[in-house]
Amino acid sequence: MRCAPFTNSTRFWSSDQLHSKATLATCLIVLGFAVVIQAALPADKRASTASLSEAWSFMAFAAPYGRFKAVTTRDTTLVDNGVFRYSLQGPRFDLFKVLNPENKSYIQTTVSQYSTQWAPSIKYPKLKKIGRGKLLKLECAHYIAESYKPGVDIDAWFTEEIPMEKGLSDSFSKLCGLPTGYGLPVKLQFISQRSKEKAFELLKIDKTTVVSETLLVPKNYHLMKDQALFFLTDEDGKNTGIDEFMRSKPLTQKRETPSQK
Repeated sequence: MRCAPFTNSTRFWSSDQLHSKATLATCLIVLGFAVVIQAALPADKRASTASLSEAWSFMAFAAPYGRFKAVTTRDTTLVDNGVFRYSLQGPRFDLFKVLNPENKSYIQTTVSQYSTQWAPSIKYPKLKKIGRGKLLKLECAHYIAESYKPGVDIDAWFTEEIPMEKGLSDSFSKLCGLPTGYGLPVKLQFISQRSKEKAFELLKIDKTTVVSETLLVPKNYHLMKDQALFFLTDEDGKNTGIDEFMRSKPLTQKRETPSQK
């Protein structure tokens, strides 16, 4: 059997063409392995590489809660007081969630309603700016005002150095029982000739990065529509924050009747 002879129309690959095709093949192989490796990563690892955001973490004191810690990005804040977690997110910053990690549940309310019920704010007068200074290495504006109590002055420090949406910093201030419209509170106290009463103070602050989804309600939490049982007040008047019924059964489940037991 004879082989067909090569004709002038037959093309040969030059060494440059072979090199180019080999390079392309190598790139495709590497890309294929990258896709396989990325798909093999756990979901949380893939999320962390995709949604890391610049954030600030801080420890603070607020009179209604005592000490608490918080993590905030420009448009989302998660506050943790050791019992509950409070998630604020835009674009409507007045709407927020209160999370109960003990029972993996949450309620949805508004900052206006919640702060009035659990952290009633004092009706502050308009603050007068008197200068600037640094607290915790943050550039701050210094304000004063006369309190509603005779002989008591308000001494306040706020900062705009931490990038936060105005609606977020206002809602955060409202939750802490502080005046709004001045930025993130750094320190506020009531001063008289005899004493100083601290209303709020940032104790420690650091720059960090965070996965944005971790500041929101986890997907395995359930919504509790009956907010009345979300809080429990003991006989001594202290708020434990945990309802014994919530520990064992979500409110979405029906209670068993004696005949069903």
